[in-house]
Amino acid sequence: MHGFNNQGYSANAIQEMINIIDPDVFLCQEHWLTPANLHKFHVFMFGSTAMSNRVEAGILRGRPFGGLMCMIKNDLCTIHSEEQFVIVKVTNFLIINVYLPCVGTGDRLLICEDILENIWSLCECYPSCEYLIAGDFNADLNNHSDVAVHVNSFISCPGFSRCDISTPLLWTAHLL
Repeated sequence: MHGFNNQGYSANAIQEMINIIDPDVFLCQEHWLTPANLHKFHVFMFGSTAMSNRVEAGILRGRPFGGLMCMIKNDLCTIHSEEQFVIVKVTNFLIINVYLPCVGTGDRLLICEDILENIWSLCECYPSCEYLIAGDFNADLNNHSDVAVHVNSFISCPGFSRCDISTPLLWTAHLL
């Protein structure tokens, strides 16, 4: 999203997509809202923000960052929400919205490992479910950086597959 008030994919653009498509689930990352402003999404939603610690530390300085939002219809159930991932159970599916730390974050690999380990431990509580993981991995999964290698290892262990490889036309269509 690159910010709730961004001129490109702003809240108005998201609201318009929701009104036209009427999805059961809509995932977004990097809304950059503080906890007090999460209500600005005038749709069914469950989310978290990485801005909590910044707000608690005093005056905001620098560029805002992070924030995950799973906008879901009210009759669906939320399983778990943390600063960097949200898990929603929809019928027999666990939908996981993730935002991994970007390059330059201290202890980035360790944080990514912890996030993915936490996600997997929660997934293990629902062995009969199918999983869909989406979000901002902040890594080019085609290169060999430490984070990309770890994410690809995480994907391959439970038998997941990357949609950008298995269905490239579908992936391209969603980017337009």
